[in-house]
Amino acid sequence: MLIHLVCAARPNFMKVAPLYHASKKEQWAQPILAHTVQHYDPNMSE
Repeated sequence: MLIHLVCAARPNFMKVAPLYHASKKEQWAQPILAHTVQHYDPNMSE
């Protein structure tokens, strides 16, 4: 089952990380992280 996790700004990544890592360990789940590129900063993306 695909699970789409949508993140827009940097604080959202910290909030969704535990859910992403937990679902990645489950065989029934296939998490997909989607970044909307809101407030994108090349220096922060590295």
